[in-house]
Amino acid sequence: MAGVLDGSRSPLGEFFYNLSHLGILYERDPSGFWTYIAILGLVMVLLFLFLVFAVLNIKKKQKSTLKDSSARTFIDIEKPEEDSGNGAILLPLPEKIISCGQQLNRETARRILLKAPQSLADVVTAYERCSLGVQNSLAQLVRESRMLESYSLHLNEDGFPLGVLVDAWKIFPDSNTLRTFVEFLANQDAQIQMNGVRILSAIREPKSLSLLVPALVRPGRYVTARVAEVFLSMPNQSAALLAYMLPEVEEPQKLLMLEIIAQAAVEFPTENVLACLKSKNPQVRAAACLALGSGQMVSPVPQLILAANDRQWQVRAAAAKALGQIGDMRGFPTLQSLLGDQEGWVAAAAREALAVYDDFSTENF
Repeated sequence: MAGVLDGSRSPLGEFFYNLSHLGILYERDPSGFWTYIAILGLVMVLLFLFLVFAVLNIKKKQKSTLKDSSARTFIDIEKPEEDSGNGAILLPLPEKIISCGQQLNRETARRILLKAPQSLADVVTAYERCSLGVQNSLAQLVRESRMLESYSLHLNEDGFPLGVLVDAWKIFPDSNTLRTFVEFLANQDAQIQMNGVRILSAIREPKSLSLLVPALVRPGRYVTARVAEVFLSMPNQSAALLAYMLPEVEEPQKLLMLEIIAQAAVEFPTENVLACLKSKNPQVRAAACLALGSGQMVSPVPQLILAANDRQWQVRAAAAKALGQIGDMRGFPTLQSLLGDQEGWVAAAAREALAVYDDFSTENF
């Protein structure tokens, strides 16, 4: 392809000269112009591919360096093991961990990191049989490489059973990891929300409840039903904590907390729940009755008898159900009087509650 003004230039010089005179080239040699454009496009494609290859190669080296530096950073490294030909290097990972003596060597640490997060199962398997020094190194490795969090993201895949994560939590509990699991409940992905419920319900860490209380008080980011499921997985701790929190929250949140306490069906400190019987909101009063009844404690019976005369039929019906759940004889006359209540739902609740007393009499007879 001839130069635009001077054909004596070198091919490379001709190329760059034409690059700066494309308009003139097109006017004088249209065929040469399009040939030049094709060559220029090919050069750009090759340059792009070269850059992509270079970036990928750099990332690969960085990843390899990170793995190696992780092994050095996390662990008190011994001299790397050599392959002596006795087959030790081919040991399964759990046995490899155990064979490390007092420290976790670099080669084993690298194998754990390369296989992570699935290697968490091997770490859990070997942990109890390791020396104290290796246990400490493993704990640091799991914590700083965030292996539990990584594992939790694969729970829906084959080879990642929830039981491994639960066992690992018992060995390597960590407050930052717990916060990550709690945040799963605020994720927009429903599957991740469910994984959060599964994890928190399985590990049953009471500290997670204090982290989730704000999700009940200000439920904007969280799905309330998911949060309630976690609370109900730890009924004794949840009922006591929520009963304690009742004076600090507004009416809508009181209602939700009382419903969770009722579903927990365990004993709890009753003072704050009894105070809810004086609420201006009949739904809160009814929910308080049901919560008191589910605990099956006899101390609230006098207050429930008073609630059975509430002006709102929903409260009377809830009080009748609660008296039946408790089964204390002091509630018997009140339930009999409620059989004649003008509201059918109240009479039905009283009739069902009285069946408890009939069963009691039959058993004692």
